[in-house]
Amino acid sequence: MSATRPGLGRRGRRIVLAFGLSQLGSGLTHPYLVLYLHHVVRLSVTSSGLVLAACGIGGAVAGWGAGRLVDRYGSSTAVLCMLVVSALGTAAFALVDGLGAALGAGALYGAGMAGVWTAFTPLLASAVPHGAVTRALGVNYAVGNVGMALGSAAGSLLLSGSAAMYRWVFVADAASFLLFGMALAAFGEARRVRAAASGDDRQHTSPADAPPPGVRTRGHRATRNLLALTAVNTVLVTVALSQLTAVFPAWATGPAGASTLVVGAAFTVNSVAVVVWQLLLGRWVERQRGSVAATLGSVLFAVVWLAVLAAGRRPGGTAAAVTLVAALALFAAGEVLLAPSLPEMVRSIAPPGWEGRYFGVFNISWQIGPVVGPSVATACVGRGLGAPLLGGLAAACLLCAAGVSRMTGMQWQPDVRDPSRRVLEEVEKR
Repeated sequence: MSATRPGLGRRGRRIVLAFGLSQLGSGLTHPYLVLYLHHVVRLSVTSSGLVLAACGIGGAVAGWGAGRLVDRYGSSTAVLCMLVVSALGTAAFALVDGLGAALGAGALYGAGMAGVWTAFTPLLASAVPHGAVTRALGVNYAVGNVGMALGSAAGSLLLSGSAAMYRWVFVADAASFLLFGMALAAFGEARRVRAAASGDDRQHTSPADAPPPGVRTRGHRATRNLLALTAVNTVLVTVALSQLTAVFPAWATGPAGASTLVVGAAFTVNSVAVVVWQLLLGRWVERQRGSVAATLGSVLFAVVWLAVLAAGRRPGGTAAAVTLVAALALFAAGEVLLAPSLPEMVRSIAPPGWEGRYFGVFNISWQIGPVVGPSVATACVGRGLGAPLLGGLAAACLLCAAGVSRMTGMQWQPDVRDPSRRVLEEVEKR
């Protein structure tokens, strides 16, 4: 490994590997939650949608709280606590027998997952050498994607035999969260928790990084940048990432005339392509501004939706099948470009001591998008509006590309207009 491209370090590699293994458990349950609620718990499709909304609401409420936990006690503390909440929420799904219990389990599960995601990025950033954060985020996304894909494949085999197995896979998923936490503790993260609690180890601030007394941060500018990044990410999650499992299979098996075998092959290719694209593009992404990678990723998403739309013009043929599979392979490239770029931009604009709360706001995107995106998509496809929907998705992705392309040079800065400029200059000299 060259000096210009640092590795993840021992701690970073361990955290990424443990995260990937934990995603095996998530793959067992996440793709099959609605099926479980509808066929096993006997909820209606509408009620199942309400449970998904409860997941999003629980996550949106918990994100800010988890961010404050990160900033006050450190990312290790927050991750370990939120993993316990995630385990409790997942296990609760195995016990639900009606809508009320399912809504409670969904809110708890959503809160835990949002908390984990809010705290995990700062944890990983603190675990890798300086200059390797973008690479670490990209590698982590690829490894997590592989874990999720393997878990989904295992889930399809386990759940095809017996409906009773659904409850057991939720127990297994809950255990995977606890095992992830135990692995982090074994790696020494528990000791970091105790050090942070005693004030001996501040993961996010240090005397050299914190703003000196009397120097104000440019809070208004940082807030505008955060809201802009959150808005872009929310739109992209809504019109691109969440649509992968919503409009794509509905359009592919409907107007495009493809079989479920083609859809399954496309998703398999997508999972493999994420790893391949990470190997091919990882170094390039590290050398670029986050805005450049995010812009290109948004453009690729637009191209994918236009290709999927084109596959419906000649339904049922080999060309349509090849186009659909190739589209999801290209979609993986957009994922690889986007996964590390926007989070790294958020990290770069966060004032010292506010990183957790910034990610708490940014990750609201992942609570809104997966609820709004699929609901709109299924309604449009059900009414025969799939073609206008795909065109609209492509246009929205291009608008995001245009917006994020202007977000260059974002970083936290103290307000040098403050009268205490001399104190600031002394800090900068050090």
